[in-house]
Formats: sequence, structure tokens, C-alpha cells
Amino acid sequence: MLVTHVRNCVDVPDTSAIRVNIFWFLSLVLSLATVLIGTLCMQWLREYERDASLSHKESIGLRHIKYCGLLAWHVPAITAAALVLFFGGLLDFPWQINNRVAIPITVIIGLTLFLLAFTTMSPTLQCIFSGDFWIAQCPYKSPQSFILLRLTYKVF
Repeated sequence: MLVTHVRNCVDVPDTSAIRVNIFWFLSLVLSLATVLIGTLCMQWLREYERDASLSHKESIGLRHIKYCGLLAWHVPAITAAALVLFFGGLLDFPWQINNRVAIPITVIIGLTLFLLAFTTMSPTLQCIFSGDFWIAQCPYKSPQSFILLRLTYKVF
């Protein structure tokens, strides 16, 4: 009977332990989300910082060389895989601890991945559904959105 009582005490986490875990994990998730969003914003802004002194032909050639280098070194895949694996671990661990710890972490990670998916798909969706090039262009251009656009053109 005493052993059962001790086991039950160990299985029930203290309220302060749950609160601390929520704060720590949310801090970690939000830090990673901030890095991801910052990276996306830098990619979007880089589109506007092209060297105006280059001719269009040279600019396109330079962009193609950089793009081929990214693909040859699998940079987008490595970055995405590392982030998804880390988020997967962050999701799995708290669900083993307590639902009250896991739910806010899952919500924040879900919103972050939704933002990534939305901004990646937006330029392609604009090209598909808008035949009018006089409307404001979608600013969410990034290597992953360019890859999606190219894949969409090949499929359709």
C-alpha cells in the first residue's frame, strides 16, 4: 500500500514543475520560431537588394549560380529537416510529461509551421490564380517558395 502511494505521488507532477516546463519549452519554441521568421524575412528582403549595377543577363546568371550551389549542397533540405526533427522532438517530449505542458507548445509550433507553409505557398498561389501581373506582387519570395513554384510549373 505504501509503494502504491509513493508511485502515485511520483506520477503526479507538481503545479510549479508544469508551469516551469511550459515557460521553458515555450521559450525554446518561440526562439526557434523567431529564427525561422527572421530567416524568412531576410530572404524576402534580399530579393530587393539585388545589385543594380549588373545587367539583367549577369544578374540572372549570378542568381542561377547561387541557386545551383544551394541545391548542390542540399541547404534547403538540411535546414528544413533539422528544424522539423527538432520540432518533432519538442512535441514528443512534453506529451510524455503532461498535456498541460504539451498543448501550448503544440499550438505555437503549429502556428509557426502554418506561417512557413503559407509564406512558401503564397507566391505560387498568386501565379496560379492571378493572370494579372499589374497587381502587387507577393513579397514572400524565398528559396523554398521558388522550388515550389518550379515544381508546380513542371507538374502543370
